[in-house]
Amino acid sequence: MFALSVEVWAGGDGLSAYLVCGEGVSAAEQLAAPGKVALLAAAGEHVLAACRPGVFVYQYSVSSKQVTARLDCSKLAPCSESLQSIAIDERLAEDRCMITAMCTLRGEVYVGTAWGCIVVADAASLRPLTVFRPYEEECGSSGGAHAGVHCLLWRAQHWLPD
Repeated sequence: MFALSVEVWAGGDGLSAYLVCGEGVSAAEQLAAPGKVALLAAAGEHVLAACRPGVFVYQYSVSSKQVTARLDCSKLAPCSESLQSIAIDERLAEDRCMITAMCTLRGEVYVGTAWGCIVVADAASLRPLTVFRPYEEECGSSGGAHAGVHCLLWRAQHWLPD
C-alpha cells in the first residue's frame, strides 16, 4: 500500500503550505506574503502568487518556501501601443496595472490586468517576454472573482487509492 502525500498551497489572508497524508495534515507552514493572496499558479518547481489589489507576481520556491523572483506589471507597457497613444503619464496609473487574472502554460505565465493587457513572462525567471492589449476592459479569469481561501494542489504522490 502506498502512502498518500500531497502538498497544498492556500491563499486568502496570507499564504500557507500544507503537507497532507492519509491521516490528515502532517505539516503546515505560514509563508511571508505581502498582502491578501488572490491568485495562485504552479510553474515547475515554483508557485506563483498575486495579491489583490496588487501589481506584482511573486515566485516562491517550493523547496525553500521563499520568494525567488518578482514581476512588476506597473513597469510594463504594451508593445502594440506607442507612448503617445497611451498617454503614458495618465494611463499607466497603478490602478490600471492591477493584476486580475493569472495562469501558466508550457513554461510561461500569462497575467491579465485591469487595463486589458496580457503580460507574458518566462515562468522560471519571471522575465517579461511580451505585453499586448487585446481588450479595452479588464482581463478576467473564466472562473470569475472569488473571495476567501484559494488553494493550489502542488504535489501528489500515489494519489490513486489501492
